[in-house]
Amino acid sequence: MLSGLWFLIVLFSGGDDKAADAAKAAGAAPIRKGQPGYRSALDKDGDGIACDK
Repeated sequence: MLSGLWFLIVLFSGGDDKAADAAKAAGAAPIRKGQPGYRSALDKDGDGIACDK
């Protein structure tokens, strides 16, 4: 399941920018608020969508 993969990417990536890049590479981005893996630290512009830019 992709959401489980996303959780592991975030947990072990070592940084928010690396986590967003890894999520994009895995096809798990963008992440919307309320979805597994969403964190406000990954939502750079505060629009409720993480790893979209």
